[in-house]
Amino acid sequence: MLRKTLQFSLLGKANGLEEKGVPRVLGVLGHTRIPIRLPIGKQDVESMVTEVKRIKKEAHPDSWLNLELVCNHTGRLIHCRISKGSDLDRASALRDKLKQLPEMMPPETCLVARVGYPASAQILTPYVVGRGPRGNLYNRTLEAHFYLLDQAVADLKARFERLRYLDMGNYEKAKAVVLTACILHNVFLDMREVVKGQVEREAGTQEGEGECDEEGVRRREAIADLLYKELDSGST
Repeated sequence: MLRKTLQFSLLGKANGLEEKGVPRVLGVLGHTRIPIRLPIGKQDVESMVTEVKRIKKEAHPDSWLNLELVCNHTGRLIHCRISKGSDLDRASALRDKLKQLPEMMPPETCLVARVGYPASAQILTPYVVGRGPRGNLYNRTLEAHFYLLDQAVADLKARFERLRYLDMGNYEKAKAVVLTACILHNVFLDMREVVKGQVEREAGTQEGEGECDEEGVRRREAIADLLYKELDSGST
């Protein structure tokens, strides 16, 4: 599915940088949490709201599902993975799969992700600490794409409001519901049935830098150099 999706410019406009080695963006990688009921009995609608507030305060690791996503620029979900809330992994399985099967992605394309995700030749992530004007430009370039994922998540939850709180205590059944919602979301998009949700910033722990292999470091440095040189040449 990754290979078949459309790509878009890292800078959001056609400026010839792809010919110089800057990859096109295949999609934006990230995740959201889907609150679920722990097996403590059924609740009515009013108590469901209380339960969601309790989950946010107590943050029991298995009171939600992690939904890992990649969306393209149209909001279509081109990758989905679901895990328990206690699973703190950030897309290492996807990173490893893309390394082993690089043909899954078109040549000279990449995914972009926020801090906390693994950086590799296929996945670009921001610098964690300041690297001066060059690093700041690179970070801003990546950050300009993150709203696409935030909006895709908001649209998914607006279309399937049940995903705001799944009153299910069985992990496998809850997982099946979420996966089905993701598939149907794409079907509705193909039918041009668009639903716009309101983006809400999810509370979460401060992410440190994810794993970064040598190839990921080299590619990030090379792209940061190209972007900065392009800016410098454009201002002279």
